[in-house]
Amino acid sequence: MDRSHKTVSLRPARQFSKPPRPLYTESHPQPASNVPELRPRWNRGPSLARGNLSDLTTIFERMFVTIATMCLETLSRRLPSATGLMRVWLLSMTYRDIPRPLGSDRWATAEWARWAIDSGLAQSVTPIPESSCTLCYGAVNHRGDGMPFSRCQNCSKYTRVLAGFIPTVYSLDFGLESMLHRYKDFGPQHRWMASPLANLAHGFLAAHCECIVDRYGAIDLATTVPSGSTYRGFDHMAEIISKVSSWSVDWDLQLLEKAKRGRPLRGVIDPSLYRAADVRRISRRSVLLFDDTWTSGSTIASAASVLRSAGARRVVAFTIGRQLKPGWGTSDSLIEAVESRRTSLGRCVICAQ
Repeated sequence: MDRSHKTVSLRPARQFSKPPRPLYTESHPQPASNVPELRPRWNRGPSLARGNLSDLTTIFERMFVTIATMCLETLSRRLPSATGLMRVWLLSMTYRDIPRPLGSDRWATAEWARWAIDSGLAQSVTPIPESSCTLCYGAVNHRGDGMPFSRCQNCSKYTRVLAGFIPTVYSLDFGLESMLHRYKDFGPQHRWMASPLANLAHGFLAAHCECIVDRYGAIDLATTVPSGSTYRGFDHMAEIISKVSSWSVDWDLQLLEKAKRGRPLRGVIDPSLYRAADVRRISRRSVLLFDDTWTSGSTIASAASVLRSAGARRVVAFTIGRQLKPGWGTSDSLIEAVESRRTSLGRCVICAQ
């Protein structure tokens, strides 16, 4: 018996086929579509709707860095001594290298500041951008009617410990943020960056010390926020201050001490991280509290709360940078507004109002 046979399908044959893709030419262009183009909020480059692979890579890189940073911050509270190399590796993925300028060994204050500005490392905070927080000059969220809030959600808590905040320049990833992280986390070969950072702050403070006094009253002394990192092996803020001898304020770097390891959570005032070294030197004094950058403000606000609890009359925050990160609230529009500015240190957030 011949068992060879062909299998017969009972499924009916397809009666239609996919229509051919139309060919568009200059004389017959593709009709416009009413479907809005999908565009990630944090990506200001070409849209993924056009199939740009580099944009997809950029988005996944930013997602990875964001998730890794959150994990790293959690790990640093558990194992603070084991996260130094991980942090350096992570930061090396997101920030550009900055070579030392030739002949800079004999540069003065003005030359360092001019080099930082010409190299695109500093973006001016003034004129103050619209849709920015009235205290920290960072991004704000939107209300239900689409209008931006006047103050970010963190600064609404900081006003009880901070009288005000004066940033020198904005800090973007490709600019000052790159310099700060290279200086702090990439070894002794980058310690020279303390000079431009110090001269930016010194030149700005010398030009606007009177503005601060007119707004907040006389400043009795200035101090820094103690560093929360144990793996660096040096006090990066004391190193910056030591690069300039003629500051317009009196420094006392022993006012605050680190009470325990770690950093405060974003937007959280945690006074348990610091302690006042000598309450008598703080009581009834107006203090200028200096740090390298303002990210969420929780670090400098936590240190300010300790000074206020020790009897300080008022605390005014002063930083070299005010960090702007894309992807939240009005941050994209702020970055777009400031990244093409010609920076000038001639105006501050006080005299610009």
